[in-house]
Amino acid sequence: MLKRPFVTLGLVLAGGCGGPSLDPSASESVERLPPGPQRSAGDAIVAYETAVRAKDAATLCRRVLFYEGAPSNCERSWRSVLDQQESIAIDVQSIEVRGPKATAHVKGTRLLPDGKLRVEEDTLQLVRVADGWRLAIGD
Repeated sequence: MLKRPFVTLGLVLAGGCGGPSLDPSASESVERLPPGPQRSAGDAIVAYETAVRAKDAATLCRRVLFYEGAPSNCERSWRSVLDQQESIAIDVQSIEVRGPKATAHVKGTRLLPDGKLRVEEDTLQLVRVADGWRLAIGD
């Protein structure tokens, strides 16, 4: 089974149906990072937030996530997760880049079924690939 970044487990799985929604925040928080590798790595988190909000498993698996395995297996797994989510927002607190790897400290906000908001903090791992950065997942 694929391990998903916390934002998916914490924010996507528990998303509610209907009601208010959250405005995306990853793009604004990434713009506050210094130009260069940190901001480039942050673009992967923006892409993640955008794909999750759009329920776009194909983009997640082919352009956002770093994993070994068939994209079709990834897409099948993520489609069922994305179907259960309502709304998320990710605020990038900081990103530390060390060579081809980066660690992002993020604060995710999810909309609960009762309409309340829940904020969670976690760390995401990123990997640099030929065409940019990807969120790392694995077995």
